[in-house]
Amino acid sequence: MSNDVGHLFNVCSVQNSKHPPELDRLAKILSLILLLAGAVLFVWGADKGFDFTDEGLYLLVYQHPHEFPDSYTSYHRVGSVIFDIVGGNIIAMRLIGFFSTALATFYFGLACTWFLSGRGIPLLERRGESGFFHLALQASVLVAYCWLAPTPNYNTMAGIGMLLSCGGILAFFSTRVPWQSPVMAFFAVGVMGAGLLLAFLAKGSSAVGIVVISGVLLGMCSLVGAREKVVFVVVTSVFVMAGGLCVFLLMPGLFKSWEFFLGSIAALAEGDGARGIIERHWQESLDFAMRHLRSFVLPVLLAVGVGIVARSPVFEKSREQKESMVFWMVLGVLAVELILLVVRETYVGGIPGRQKGFIGYTSLFLVLLTLRAGIPGFSRALSPIRVVGFLVFLLWLAVLPFVTAAGTTHKIFINALLHAAPISAAIVLVASSLDRDLRKGIVVPWSCAMLVGMGFAQFFTGFVTTPYRTSPKWTQTVPVEIGVPGTVLKVDPMTAECIEITKATLRDAGFRTGDDVLALYGLPGLVYAVGGVSPRSHGFSTTMDPMVTRRI
Repeated sequence: MSNDVGHLFNVCSVQNSKHPPELDRLAKILSLILLLAGAVLFVWGADKGFDFTDEGLYLLVYQHPHEFPDSYTSYHRVGSVIFDIVGGNIIAMRLIGFFSTALATFYFGLACTWFLSGRGIPLLERRGESGFFHLALQASVLVAYCWLAPTPNYNTMAGIGMLLSCGGILAFFSTRVPWQSPVMAFFAVGVMGAGLLLAFLAKGSSAVGIVVISGVLLGMCSLVGAREKVVFVVVTSVFVMAGGLCVFLLMPGLFKSWEFFLGSIAALAEGDGARGIIERHWQESLDFAMRHLRSFVLPVLLAVGVGIVARSPVFEKSREQKESMVFWMVLGVLAVELILLVVRETYVGGIPGRQKGFIGYTSLFLVLLTLRAGIPGFSRALSPIRVVGFLVFLLWLAVLPFVTAAGTTHKIFINALLHAAPISAAIVLVASSLDRDLRKGIVVPWSCAMLVGMGFAQFFTGFVTTPYRTSPKWTQTVPVEIGVPGTVLKVDPMTAECIEITKATLRDAGFRTGDDVLALYGLPGLVYAVGGVSPRSHGFSTTMDPMVTRRI
């Protein structure tokens, strides 16, 4: 282990951990069961339901990408490639999106553990902690599908791009001498470049935000040396430019004009631009914090109280007695937080619960951070010498969900919920640091169980009971062929009747597959379902793209 461990941490041996291993096993088994249940539910529900609005738009532009102009997003170019590979099968598209998110999340988690180990940070080293870390991150995959249509879209792609690009950055810095492992370093940079490209194609504002925030915060982070930062900038600049040139030359259809390359940057520089977006998102975040201030006050005040007790000589108790008392107080604070998660209904997914969804993650992070800062008398984990660098690293993780959501027309904290993996990582890292202080090894399992439980509950209510713009999954029983080539999906009786009546009416009127259908608002999915296309494909010039309806 690196010599810097003595400066960064005071390592507490595993043998000093005084907690029964049965608790670890129980928390891990329950978390794993919930995650597997979520994956099974997604597979079970992959052939059920069809949204006429957003999901229909995604599928329509994947099938006819030339009808949707490249401007500030080109997610349809990526989606059309996948769409062609699976032969237009909607079920396959949904499964690919879900499990691609899971794989990207797993890579991000691995890169985090590599980074911590390479920097000599002995967190997640206790037996089983890294397992809890990955379980907590995988819970965020369920959260990503807790209120959106399951077909891959630009939010999904931006999230995958963020996980890959940030994972590549962490993998590059997983060793203090990256140039001595050129294969590892170039692979990490390649993954980072691919992730940024995907994020840029999906939503330019997300990619720009990831680059800017990562550059600023990791540039300030003392856990990474100045020489390493310079090497990283040089290598990534050359690698990304070369990769971008190859993509442009080998796949010219991906970029129809230089406007796409420069469109996002130009839009940010002109008019309302970046300043307006930042001001709007900042005000939305402040309004969110003030409106839900009561949700954070009680547990944070209790955490401050634990810190005061930890600092003071309590009734001349022995050190062991005081440690035990503080430990049980910490568990009490977490119990209060768990109760509040239920009372505030932060477990609810779907459109009705999306405005509350991010409260649980924010509150749990603040509570653990307050506890971490409040008991310096037990500081066997973080050293004051390098604690600032670690806090900057935590800040980077905590803001990544908001950065990836940047540019959304919704309030930013709503879409930030879809990219919860980094803040889940920050929560578990703070919990691991706290466990090293308390020498009980129970905060990480508890925090992981809360994250997985909340993620599964949000997914269940948002995917099964109140899915996006459709009826509950158990009512989706009537098989209907959707699109050309067709995919048989099970929908509710009213939706099935609507589609069949529309098909019959169009057929009686002489409609054939591939004919033009004008859907003025809210029905691109119906156009796709009957096998129609947009008039734009035949050169019609309109001031309003008939395929474009409301976008998230």
